[in-house]
Amino acid sequence: MLIIHICAKVSLTLVESYIMPLLVKNYKKGIAQTYLLFFK
Repeated sequence: MLIIHICAKVSLTLVESYIMPLLVKNYKKGIAQTYLLFFK
């Protein structure tokens, strides 16, 4: 049970440190593009 818990914690940490920044970057890029579309 402990091994499963550790694996889950590690995968959560990986998600937070790699996937979240990518999502935020894409989200900001999308906002920037939308902003440019509206204010051209």
